Amino acid sequence: MARFRLFAGSEKGTVKGINLDSQSFSNLNGIALDWSKGVVALDFESETEKKILVGTADGIVGTLSCDEGVLHEKVRAVPDGEQIRLLAAAKLDSTLVTCLDNGCLSCWKWNEREGELVCEQSAGSQLSCMRMHRPSRTVATGGQSNVLKLWNVERLDKPLFSAKNVRHDTLDLQVPVWVRSIAFPASGGDLPLIATGTTYHQIRMYDSRAQRRPVLDFEWGEHPIMALDVTPDNNGFIVANTIGDMALLDARTGKLIGNYKGANGSIRQVMCHASQPVVVSCSLDRHIRVHHLQTRRLLREVYVKQRATSVLATSEDLVADSELQRKRHRVASQSSDASDGDLDGSDNDADITDDIWDNMAPAEEADSIVQQLAAEEIPEVEPSAAPKKKKKRKKKSGGS
Repeated sequence: MARFRLFAGSEKGTVKGINLDSQSFSNLNGIALDWSKGVVALDFESETEKKILVGTADGIVGTLSCDEGVLHEKVRAVPDGEQIRLLAAAKLDSTLVTCLDNGCLSCWKWNEREGELVCEQSAGSQLSCMRMHRPSRTVATGGQSNVLKLWNVERLDKPLFSAKNVRHDTLDLQVPVWVRSIAFPASGGDLPLIATGTTYHQIRMYDSRAQRRPVLDFEWGEHPIMALDVTPDNNGFIVANTIGDMALLDARTGKLIGNYKGANGSIRQVMCHASQPVVVSCSLDRHIRVHHLQTRRLLREVYVKQRATSVLATSEDLVADSELQRKRHRVASQSSDASDGDLDGSDNDADITDDIWDNMAPAEEADSIVQQLAAEEIPEVEPSAAPKKKKKRKKKSGGS
């Protein structure tokens, strides 16, 4: 496990250990080519980060050790023969929570050999996502025409919080709901703040202690938001959509701070690192990317040969501190005017700025070129003589 600090799951069921220094990867569970076993959940089994909790689309949840390279099945959440997909799985202490696309939310007791079903509840039809908030021991769910709900992990009899849709539009029509991604900003209460991204490119913030409707609602882009995370300082949202756009937004105003470039396909997950100012993302263009959180520069990019659907990072540093200091120094050297303009929505990318200054000619060389052009004699061009007009001959009228 010490070899790899970053892991990725593919659409065909392969779990990959990624080495950012050499920009290479290794298949930890062999080569899988089964679309029905795509990885939908990656997490650590415990805080020691020795084993990886893996959930696949066919309903199998188990543990994976890098030394053995074998997935040990603990729970089969989908009965045999059922055309149901596993959406997410998360573990807290000795409790495992699984979520299926038909809305079945299940709680399992995690044993050493296998899991035991404790309780299950319907979270509504057409479910699309689930995410666990460990400090409050809750999970949040949502989907198509399925509003956000918050559940207690230890008791699934009824939701702790059920959101309410926004008011009708100007035509007095109901605004459609389709929750695709969930994140949890830090909060001091018993119930967490919840941020959601929707298929209709909306970002909404809910405060379950204040009201059921969102306290913050704004739009970003024109395409479905597939991934969402909150910056460690809780002042920004990292959002990504189906065409590969990835951006940093101000969590208080919804304004665009800057874009993260490089992706060419749908981004399926983004995550801010726990100890370093970096953002890790996985995309269907078969790349895992690591960006600097503030400068938004691309630090690492690894090609993994299969379409990546999930990513997981250890608490260890992903990038050397010396490289992060170098990137931070370049940003500090920029003028304050550029930073002010960036907050207004302009993308002052450091790569573009460096290329412009590197390709620009020195002032002395530019002056000599101007003087040389001025000294050259430009030959005068004589105007061409205007063509003579032909006189029309008058026709003689014949005598009678």
